[in-house]
Amino acid sequence: MATIDLNRTSAGDFVQRLDAINTSDQRRWGTLDPAALMRHLNYVFEASLNEQRAEKVFIPLPRFVVWYLFFVWFTRWPEGKIKAPDSFCPDGDAMLEEERARCVAALWRFVEALETAPERKGFSPLLGNISLRRWSRVHGVHLAHHLRQYGV
Repeated sequence: MATIDLNRTSAGDFVQRLDAINTSDQRRWGTLDPAALMRHLNYVFEASLNEQRAEKVFIPLPRFVVWYLFFVWFTRWPEGKIKAPDSFCPDGDAMLEEERARCVAALWRFVEALETAPERKGFSPLLGNISLRRWSRVHGVHLAHHLRQYGV
């Protein structure tokens, strides 16, 4: 199992890969255009920091099973098979660069909070209240999934 966490060490690589996404890029699966992708990622970062209100999502499995299945054992998610609820993809009309700037700023706020208080809790709609240490894994796996979506 490869370790894919968002932290100070990996953040620069993730930002570089986010910067490589352009408006003309074609996604390999899904429906999110580049600007919508950045809004989606920003929403998840803000939810982890309790800056964004996130609604609990019903899942038919115990949350610890979801954690192990999707963030420990199978960290490479199937392409186009998992769709986030619409609430995870807020509407907006900002251009890609503005959305990317907000996303990258939220990413760095998360990294700072993780370093300051790794056991601080943030609410995950899928996993409930989890520590920023666990959010670090969630963000890493989630980012890697969407970066593969755009081939970066």
